Amino acid sequence: MNDPSDQKGIDAAENQDLSRSRKPLNLALVLKNKKKVAKVGMTVSLGSLVLTGLTHFKGHKSLHTWSGIGLLVFSFWHHRLNKKATTN
Repeated sequence: MNDPSDQKGIDAAENQDLSRSRKPLNLALVLKNKKKVAKVGMTVSLGSLVLTGLTHFKGHKSLHTWSGIGLLVFSFWHHRLNKKATTN
């Protein structure tokens, strides 16, 4: 009745069930964190783009260019993250 091998089998089955139930939650949290990082990246790069467009200092042209590229990259990443969430 109290066979240790049976007890290990039950514990293993319970652990598998718990890991299955946690997996979608973890994936949702990871996706939520990625979206948050993408939004913060877009905000920072847009702010930098505006500031470098309004001010003139040494190196503002290259910083303005890289800020624009960063905005495009973060926007594309944000778009891809939202596209994956709606197609699933």
